[in-house]
Amino acid sequence: MEPHWNPKKPGETVQYPFYWPDIYPDTIESFTLTVTAGTVTIANSDNDPRIVYAWVAGGADGETASVKCEIVTEGGQTLDRTATLLISSTGDALNPGSTLTKGAIIDRSFEDLARANYVFDVTAEERISALARLDSLASEWQSKLEDFGYIQPAVQGASDPEDAAGINAADVSAFSSNLALEIAGSFGKTPSPFLLKRASETRSTLFCRYAREVEIPLSDKMPVGAGNRFWFRNRFPPTA
Repeated sequence: MEPHWNPKKPGETVQYPFYWPDIYPDTIESFTLTVTAGTVTIANSDNDPRIVYAWVAGGADGETASVKCEIVTEGGQTLDRTATLLISSTGDALNPGSTLTKGAIIDRSFEDLARANYVFDVTAEERISALARLDSLASEWQSKLEDFGYIQPAVQGASDPEDAAGINAADVSAFSSNLALEIAGSFGKTPSPFLLKRASETRSTLFCRYAREVEIPLSDKMPVGAGNRFWFRNRFPPTA
């Protein structure tokens, strides 16, 4: 699937990813980034075993830019993908349709597990499973809280790693650390005490930030002047 990146302003420099989970167990040996349309430039680049990162700068207001990523893998494959990007003075790359994709949250979760010195390769199937768990986690939390912006797929199970998550950047740690707890068992890993503590703390912060207001009815014994205008009527109901 060809990626469609979220809009950015002309003056911004934003990091965008090219995901290659389908090449597993192969890994990226080298890559080339080329601007094929528009006036954007590649300010920087980097890669993980199956992800290429492009820092995109500039561009003219209203244009649709295209960036081509070509990779050569350790196994000798040569593959390419082209991403499109709208440049808009009204675009907001970070809220809510941000460069923070669902795939980025999943990668962050695997990083959270890796900090405990776990070494593992992630298959395309495992990423899809983690994506489904992320959607389920967001759905579970959303049922208890005010809207926090997470974008659910139109069809259950139809999310793509390139889909925008829609959440605030301040909530990323809560999602990634708690998702890491969800997927740890799939890899036979025991979450570290640090991860357990951070997941609990960030979840509590998120729940406080989006807590629903609950209306508590006043007691019929509360005196007048404390919010109850009908104390005497409730206290001394009229006689027949």
